[in-house]
Amino acid sequence: MCIIILLPMHGFLTYPYLKYMSEYVKYMSEYVKYMSEYVKYMSEYVKYMSEYVKYMSEYVKYMSEYVKYMSEYVKYMSEYACNSYISKKFVVPSLI
Repeated sequence: MCIIILLPMHGFLTYPYLKYMSEYVKYMSEYVKYMSEYVKYMSEYVKYMSEYVKYMSEYVKYMSEYVKYMSEYVKYMSEYACNSYISKKFVVPSLI
């Protein structure tokens, strides 16, 4: 069994309803305008942040290489200090 409720069409075409709908359309157009600006700025932000992440990943890569080379340098300098003339002449306690 199906019940169909028919509403009178003249109630939807009254002046207050049309005025309300015109205000609603005006506010929605403003909302769409502001949201399009927001999307534009957010896309720029995402673009700049992706560039930042790219540069920071390069920085981290180079800094890890620097730390690797500095650890090698410290290792060689400690071996040099242990095998130098001063350490053979004087007693130098080993750190290892």
